[in-house]
Amino acid sequence: MKMIILKLACMVLAATALCFVNPAVAGGEPFTFRGLWVDTASYSTPEAADKVIEQCKAAKINVIIASVLVHGALMHKSTHFLHKIIAADTYDPLAYLITKAHAADIKVHAMYATYYEGVKGLQPARPEWLCTDIDGNRMDQTYFLSPQIPGVNDYLLSVIKDSLAYDIDGIQLDYIRYYGSFYDYSEAGRKPFIDTFGFDPANFMNNTEKIVPPRADPFPVRVMHPSAHLGKPW
Repeated sequence: MKMIILKLACMVLAATALCFVNPAVAGGEPFTFRGLWVDTASYSTPEAADKVIEQCKAAKINVIIASVLVHGALMHKSTHFLHKIIAADTYDPLAYLITKAHAADIKVHAMYATYYEGVKGLQPARPEWLCTDIDGNRMDQTYFLSPQIPGVNDYLLSVIKDSLAYDIDGIQLDYIRYYGSFYDYSEAGRKPFIDTFGFDPANFMNNTEKIVPPRADPFPVRVMHPSAHLGKPW
């Protein structure tokens, strides 16, 4: 019973503190940023875009975070993108969304699934750009580009820069990470590691003392072969 009372007291204190630090919760001024993420289907046609704008107006949303790059498809024009470009002269999804949103006093941020390229069924633009697992195998199911490989970041930046031709209000980057602890062990990343530390990180199980010397860490963590992470990047 004492434990239950203590937990309830903590909840009350937390709620009270939230009211002090957040005027919106306390009945003061509303949040200045009221954003809504929308997927590509939400503005893939003029009718869909009109609908989402009306929904945002009704919900007092003032920022639309529009997914513009995902699953190998780009929702704005680009002279650099290597996969499917949805935007065309007949209908440019991002341009239309921005025009309608700004008319409703709503800002638009372009959001990119940055290093995620797609899943099996999509032909990788540059297979040599894909992440490599600890056993030396390139990805063949879900495709993630490796930020370590020369050319990858320049390519992605060129695509993102193409969005500056639009009257966007912000850029948001998602998937700024590797697919999981199994990646990336491509040569582009391993070589400078070998030059710096004197051993191949792909062989870390045989060189754990070089990663964290026992005397330097009273509670060393040793990671075994991370095969359990395959298919479970989250």
